[in-house]
Amino acid sequence: MQKWWKKLSKRKRLRIIFSLIAAVPIALLIWNPFQRKGKIEAPEIVDYTPFLHKARDSEIKEIASVGTQIKSRLKNGKTIITFFDADVIKPPFEEFEKLGIKISFREPPPPTDWWWVGRMLACVLIGVVWGYLFFSGISPGGEISLKFWRPRRTRFLKLKDKTTFEDVGGIGEAKAEVGDVIEFLTNPAEFERLGSHVPKNILLIGPPGTGKTLLARAMAGEANVPFFEAAGSDFVEMYVGVGASRVRDLWDKGKEAGRCIIYIDEIDAVGRKRGGGFGGADREYEQATTALLTEIDGFDKFPEIILVASTNRPDILDDALTSRFERHVIVPPSDARGREEILRIHIRKQKKTVLASDVDLAFVSEITQGFSGRELRNLVNEAALFATKEKREEIIKRDFVSAKDKVLLGPEQKSQRAEEEIEVSEHHEAGHAIVAACLRAADRIEKVTTVARGATGGGLYSMPHENRIRTKEYLLATMALLMGGRVAERRFRGTLTAGAQNDIQRVNELARQMVCEWGMSSLGAIYHGPHTDLFYGKTANSETQLYSQERLQAIEKAAKDFVVESEATAEKILQEHESAYHKLVAMLHEQKMIDGKEIYALVEHGDIGAIASGNTEDNDAQH
Repeated sequence: MQKWWKKLSKRKRLRIIFSLIAAVPIALLIWNPFQRKGKIEAPEIVDYTPFLHKARDSEIKEIASVGTQIKSRLKNGKTIITFFDADVIKPPFEEFEKLGIKISFREPPPPTDWWWVGRMLACVLIGVVWGYLFFSGISPGGEISLKFWRPRRTRFLKLKDKTTFEDVGGIGEAKAEVGDVIEFLTNPAEFERLGSHVPKNILLIGPPGTGKTLLARAMAGEANVPFFEAAGSDFVEMYVGVGASRVRDLWDKGKEAGRCIIYIDEIDAVGRKRGGGFGGADREYEQATTALLTEIDGFDKFPEIILVASTNRPDILDDALTSRFERHVIVPPSDARGREEILRIHIRKQKKTVLASDVDLAFVSEITQGFSGRELRNLVNEAALFATKEKREEIIKRDFVSAKDKVLLGPEQKSQRAEEEIEVSEHHEAGHAIVAACLRAADRIEKVTTVARGATGGGLYSMPHENRIRTKEYLLATMALLMGGRVAERRFRGTLTAGAQNDIQRVNELARQMVCEWGMSSLGAIYHGPHTDLFYGKTANSETQLYSQERLQAIEKAAKDFVVESEATAEKILQEHESAYHKLVAMLHEQKMIDGKEIYALVEHGDIGAIASGNTEDNDAQH
């Protein structure tokens, strides 16, 4: 028991102690030790005159006098109680003795009922424990904090844990944008020389995982100033006013520290547009947001406090809050050079990571288009795990390729699959690959496989151009290759399966965007997208109220025309290259995975032997 108690953290010990304290009064409420067991019949209350008649008629066996109360037990076993006024009535106890009634006198008990005392003590004890936890709170470190309304996850970055720009890669433009803030914090006199002031409220905008939090920490590390970090959700509580108190407390910490950076992650959790909700939740949102606005640019000016906030939903932020931020810094996904830089940083941090001679990080960055910094870190870790499982001392190129597939689609499903399922997957993926290889506007094929990963039974891997412009031709080609799997199933297997669900969904989404948002249909350059009325992220898709029925029918027809056109294109390509299609299906049945160059050779020359002679170079250049 002692060993188990010592293993527990201080926070868990406090929780157990307070739970036991609260359990005692709860048990008292359920079970009262002062209450007698068994069912007791309630005595009958009788007036004084009927009591005298019963005594003189010899119906009473025993009398107990307790103050102004006479408790009598009848000969039939029942009990009666009689009350009298001692100043007016004096019971004839001597007469009762002559009648043979046993008489006893008792002192009246204290005017307290233990049954109620136990329950009152229990309620008081529960209230004391609850109030102590409410107004004090338990900090994550196990110590009792001073105020309940302080942000629960406010972190102070210690100097030994500081991050610098050397730990941040792939966002050079964003680092340059925040360089003025670092210079101001390190040398404020230089900015005061010409009367300029540095932007002290910065909003970092970008998709998840692009390094917004890391950039904010690096700013504090480069300037060597305190860094206070909190999440936007920490300022939203059930109790109205708690969030606003936490906002003020966070700024009080910053004022005590002097020159510092306050960072609020996911500020859209507390700074959403006001006025769209009802009840207590809306009041709590508005109070927290108003307190945040006041502290950012209110009556008290503290120019040495720099506020940095991040969000991936700037569209739902309150307008007053957005205008408070003097500089909006976009943190976009990294390009190929940026991804290579991020990979080098992660490998450098993992000092035991050793790369083989065949590993080219430029190649790895090329095959990981669209990966965020967090996904690249996961990629390096997965590659190291593959090498570890095979008992190798270094990471080879194949490990990164396998890690990329696992990060994108999930782990390989090695369980036994039905022959029919494998056959459907071979035809479906072959249809995608042949159509994609014949369309010059489509993305370049990397490989096609029937190996099941995650929820997919196979897949076509393509390598889009880094700065691909989404032209009408490119979108139509993408829709056609998506329809290639469905058309192949219908044409060569004579049936359709549910495997094309995601393809159909993506095709219809693209067709609708081409018509409603990008003006690529015969309806012209008119925006038919959803009109938004954003309150707490809600979108009003009331198209039936915005457009006439004829306009809606025209939109549906234009979108359907694009879908039909893409399906017809896939049908025509598979009809013209039926021989290459059957060869690819046979190859997939034997090899499970076919390289993109082999697919282009099949389409162009009907044989993969063209790869050795270099006849596919022109085709690769076109893609």
